[in-house]
Amino acid sequence: MSMTNFTTDQSALIALKSSIILENPHNLLSNNWTTSSSICTWVGITCGTRHQRVKVLNLTMMGFSAIIPPQMGNLSFLVNLDLAGNNFHGHLPQELAMLRRLKLINLSYNMFSGEIPTWIMGGLPKLQHLDLRRNNFSGFIQLFPDNLTNLETLVWNDNLVEGKIPPQIGFLPPNIGYGLPNIEFLFLSYVNLEGEIPSSISNSSKLIKVGMMNNALMGDIPNEIGNLKNLQWLDLTGNHLTSENSTRDVSILSSLTKCKKLKRLDLSSNPLSGKLPSSVGNFSSSIENIHLDNCKITGSIPEEIGNVSGLIDLSLGGNDFSGPIPTIVKELQNLQKLDLGGNSLDNSIPDELCRLKHLSDLILSNNKLSGLVPSCFGTITSLRSLYLDSNNLTSTIPSTLWNLRDILHLNLSSNVFNGSLPLLDIQKLRTITYLDLSRNQISGSIPNAIVQPCLIKKTNRRSPIKLIVLKFILPITVSTILLLSCAITLQYKAKKPSDSAEKELSTIRVPRRISYYELLHATNRFDESNFLGEGSFGSVFKGILSNGLIIAVKVFKFDLEATPRSFDVECEALRNIRHRNLIKIISSCSNNVDFRALVMEFMQNGILEMWLYAHNYCLDFLQRLNIMIDVASALEYLHHGYSVPVVHCDLKPNNILLDKDMVAHVADFGIAKLLDEGQSRTYTNTLGTLGYIAPGNDPIIS
Repeated sequence: MSMTNFTTDQSALIALKSSIILENPHNLLSNNWTTSSSICTWVGITCGTRHQRVKVLNLTMMGFSAIIPPQMGNLSFLVNLDLAGNNFHGHLPQELAMLRRLKLINLSYNMFSGEIPTWIMGGLPKLQHLDLRRNNFSGFIQLFPDNLTNLETLVWNDNLVEGKIPPQIGFLPPNIGYGLPNIEFLFLSYVNLEGEIPSSISNSSKLIKVGMMNNALMGDIPNEIGNLKNLQWLDLTGNHLTSENSTRDVSILSSLTKCKKLKRLDLSSNPLSGKLPSSVGNFSSSIENIHLDNCKITGSIPEEIGNVSGLIDLSLGGNDFSGPIPTIVKELQNLQKLDLGGNSLDNSIPDELCRLKHLSDLILSNNKLSGLVPSCFGTITSLRSLYLDSNNLTSTIPSTLWNLRDILHLNLSSNVFNGSLPLLDIQKLRTITYLDLSRNQISGSIPNAIVQPCLIKKTNRRSPIKLIVLKFILPITVSTILLLSCAITLQYKAKKPSDSAEKELSTIRVPRRISYYELLHATNRFDESNFLGEGSFGSVFKGILSNGLIIAVKVFKFDLEATPRSFDVECEALRNIRHRNLIKIISSCSNNVDFRALVMEFMQNGILEMWLYAHNYCLDFLQRLNIMIDVASALEYLHHGYSVPVVHCDLKPNNILLDKDMVAHVADFGIAKLLDEGQSRTYTNTLGTLGYIAPGNDPIIS
């Protein structure tokens, strides 16, 4: 490599370093990006073996606040540009159009603004992956020039569009499929797309995932989508789309049965109208999720639905289905969630539902169901949520329901149940967070297990001697002890030698309590640019405290009934445990009304799931081995090294975080269980994430 080319790349990177307004606490670039060392050894830089020119610039999740300088356009050998998860802002400089070798651009989760430059969609002929999600870009991508035929991934979710989109650029073009024959991932959600989905999309025959959620798309969903043989994921939620109803059926479903690799289908909140065709039974066993909530579907649920044996989640709520619940659902042995709420289903609840041994969520609310609740429901030990409210169910509540010791939500309100509350049996529901038995004909007193009795102040008069002790002797004794303690402490501190290192650490020590307003300031009012991820019970944001310390703030969702318990469980589980492979909780913040948050140390390398499955991340064998050892060490400590054994119950790659040194930390204890003293085993069943069941054949952890 000539010295001129070396100097060009170095100058471009030094210009980037100079543009950084706020660097992370470790001062990585200040200490590493120096002219005394080769640029090929700098953090985040990968050079080509032949010319020793910069090929990869990866500064993901470094905590930088900066603009991209125009000198970056001189990195003429750059192939991968990945700046995700920082606070880069401003416009993208026109000079980046000179990077003709670029194959990957990932600028997601930053604060870039301005219109999407035309060169990014037309001047980079080798571009394969483009991810611009969660920025402040305005305007609209002008889809799609002929020289983007290599594009495989396009993600543009969650950006800003001001005012009304001009008609000439606010629609999907009719030739979308011809211009992108190699596209595999197409995500255009939350961008106010209008118009129809063109039938030419079927010409993008390599499509694997398509997401166009929450736009203003209208018209019929083209049946030609069924020709996408590689399609695994289709989400068109929240539009105004309809289906070609020449046969009064939702015909798009018949077309999609030809997609034999399809795993997830979500057409919720679209006015599809029509009946659910019997052809839904032709979906392959690979499909796991079918969401057709709020689609104005009528008629009965076809018996053929029982043929879709791979289903994990079937959500048909908020429609106008009528008739009985088909007993054939017993064949869906992998089903974990069944949502039929908000329909007009009648007749009794079939006993066949009890054969679904993995069922976690059963929602039959707001129907016209009558008769008895099957007593065998008490044998579905995997149940965590059971909603039978707003029906015409009668008789007494079956006593077997109180055997569901891991249930979290139970709603039997607005029925015609009678009888008395079984006080002793309800006390078995040790994990329940939401119980609604209102608007029934139930009698009896409220169990102590639900509402603890009030403390009654005793009115008996104390003897004169006791009053003297309480008024005079006890305060004098306590004061004397406190004075002696203070004197001993001051004497100890006076003799203790000063430690400069400890003083230095104390200057950056985080206070035990961090206020809500401090968190608002640290996260820029929980701005989307600081969004890191989302889980079942809350969202995680990156923040920077006034002392410069980067933190992660887990804000719990307060619209979920299980939130208070999840927050309490996580606080209880992490209150006293200390281990290098467990996430460190710095502080907590709660007003006990509508805000609860945990403040944790920030993990620079994100979640393990990203490193395992994202196309631009890679772990070598040694890193994988070390991560496994780290996780095993954490579990060994939780199970055997702490005074009260802790069972995580939701261990998965998404809950394992990696710090700057790629050391693994186990996180998210929202559904953890603490074994009581002397308790060697606990029932867990499917305590975990929907779609994931911890390995093992027995629902008992010992």
